[in-house]
Amino acid sequence: MGNLFSNLHNNGTGLQQFGVIMNIEYHDADALKNACEINKCMLPALKESEAPTVVHLQTSETTAIRLQIFPSAEAFLTVSQKNTNIPRIATLLGYVKSMDCVAFGDVTVDAQAALDKWSALPQVNFTVAKPESSSFCSSELKASPEQFGYMAYVNFKDQGALTKFCAVSRDEDLIAMKKEHLQASVYLKVGELTILSLELFESEAQFLRFNEKAAQHPYMVDPKDGFMSAVKSLDSYAFGKESEALKSALDMWNQAPNLNVMMYPDIAGYSSGYAASASLSQLAVILSYKYKDADAMKNGSRIWKSMHPLFRAGEMCSVVHLQTSEATAEVMQIWPSSEAWLKANKQFAEDPNCATLLSLVESVDVIVVGDTSPEVHAECAKWAPLPQLNLSVRQADSNSFCRSGITASPLQFGYAAHMEFTSQEAIDRLNSVCGPDSDIVALKKKYMQASFQIQMDELRGISFELFESETKFLEFNKELVETIPFMTDPSKEGFGSCIAYSEAQAFGQESETLKTALGMWDQAPNMSVKMYPDTCGYASSCALRMKRPSFGACRVASMEKTPQVHQKF
Repeated sequence: MGNLFSNLHNNGTGLQQFGVIMNIEYHDADALKNACEINKCMLPALKESEAPTVVHLQTSETTAIRLQIFPSAEAFLTVSQKNTNIPRIATLLGYVKSMDCVAFGDVTVDAQAALDKWSALPQVNFTVAKPESSSFCSSELKASPEQFGYMAYVNFKDQGALTKFCAVSRDEDLIAMKKEHLQASVYLKVGELTILSLELFESEAQFLRFNEKAAQHPYMVDPKDGFMSAVKSLDSYAFGKESEALKSALDMWNQAPNLNVMMYPDIAGYSSGYAASASLSQLAVILSYKYKDADAMKNGSRIWKSMHPLFRAGEMCSVVHLQTSEATAEVMQIWPSSEAWLKANKQFAEDPNCATLLSLVESVDVIVVGDTSPEVHAECAKWAPLPQLNLSVRQADSNSFCRSGITASPLQFGYAAHMEFTSQEAIDRLNSVCGPDSDIVALKKKYMQASFQIQMDELRGISFELFESETKFLEFNKELVETIPFMTDPSKEGFGSCIAYSEAQAFGQESETLKTALGMWDQAPNMSVKMYPDTCGYASSCALRMKRPSFGACRVASMEKTPQVHQKF
C-alpha cells in the first residue's frame, strides 16, 4: 500500500503549504468555551502569516476539529513560536483532554522538530501523513469568510476498495474537474483502511457547481463497484455559510446509510468569519459600572475627569462616561491602537486613584474588542482576578469596521445597544441581511466612523456605533429607513421580529430632530433608545453643558419598557 502514497516534497503535486488537522477533546463544555476565547487571541499571529485557511469547528459540547493551512513551514514555525509565548497557552492546554493531530505538506526538518516538542505533551499526539499523489493546493488560496470546505474521515471496507479509490482519484479528467472548481484537494492515509480527505472551495457556489458534476461521475453512480459500495463509513465535518441550496446538496449525500455529512459552527476561526475583524487596528472598551450608591457615583465621575490627561496622551478616538441612573454608568472608549490602550492602562494601574475608584464600585462588566493582541490578553488577565470585575476579551463580527484618523470631538454622536435575539433563526436571518458585503454595511461605512458588532453568548450581543456628528447619524437613519425594507418590515421577516429586546445608551448633542429620530425606534415595544448625560467624557465634552431631557425621566421610561440589558453581560 505504501507505493500508493508518495512524499509531498517529491511528487510535484504543487502543494507547497504546511497543514495541520487537529481532533480535540476538552474536559467539559466550559473548557471548550474558555479554550475558544484563548484561541481567538492567536488570530493576530495567523493574520500576519497570511494563513490561507484556519477554522475551528465545534462538533459537540466537548469536541472540536481544527484546520490550519500555512503558506510554508517557515510561516508555521513563526506562528508556533509566537503562540507558544502567549502567557495563557498553559491554561489552554489545561482545558484539553486529548488532541490527535495530523500534519501534512511542507514538513521540513525544523517543522518536524517543532511537532516533536508538541508531541512530548501527554495529551498531544502528532503524526505526519504523506498526501496521495493526486493532492493539490492552489498557490492563490486566501482566507475568506466565503470559503466552504470539509474534512472527511473515510473508512473503506477492504484493501481492494481503498486501492480502487486511490486509482480513480488519479484520473486526469477528475483532477482537471477538481482544479476547475476547488482551491485544494488533499487525501491523507491516517489508518490501515482510512483516508482523511480535505477539500476547499472559494465559495459555496463553486462547491455546488462541482457537486453537480461529481454526482454524475461513473465511479460515484456505480452501485456495485463505485464509491458508495466501497465505503464502510464516512464522517464529514463541513463549514461555511449554509444556504437552502447547500443544505439540499449535503442532504443528498446524507441519504446514504453509510455517510454522515454535517455543517458545524466555526467558533474561533480566521477564514470563515473573523478575518475581517482581525484587521481592526483600533481597540474598543465598553464598561458597565454599578456603583455602591449615588455618592460613590459622583466620586467616581470626579476620578474619571482626572484621567483626561491619559486620554489626551493616547490621542483617544472617543471616550464618554454616561450616567444611566443614580448609581450606574456606561463608559465607551475607542483607542487608536492596542499600544495606546496598553500605555494608558499601565499609567492608570499605577495611579492611586485606581484603587479608590474600585473601592466605590459594586461591579463592572468590561468588554474589550478590536485589536486584541496577545499583549492585550496578558494585560486583561492581570485585571481578571479582581472580584468586582467581569472582564471578557471578544472578537468583533466580520461586518465590524473602524475608520483610521478618528479624533475625539464634542460633536460626536454614538451609542451602545445591548440586545437579546428571539432565536438562532432570527440571528441567521439578521446575518443574511447584514453581512460584510450587504447594503446595510455599505450604508454604515458611508456615514459611520466605527461599528463594532459583538456576540456575547448564544442569543445576546452588543452593537457599539459612532458618528462624527448628529448630522451624519440623521442622514444615515433617513437613508436606512427609506432604502432598507428589512429595518421597517412589520412582519416576522423584519428586523423588529428578530429582537426580543434592545436597550441603547446614546450620547451627543441632542436636538429636536435627533430626539424625533430616536423616538421612532423608541416607540417599538421591544426597544429602548435613550440619551444619557456624559458626566465626565473627553470626546463629547461635558463642559458644553449639553441640552438633554432629565436623565431620571429617561431611565424610568426605559425601565418600564425593557430590562436593563447591559447589567446582564
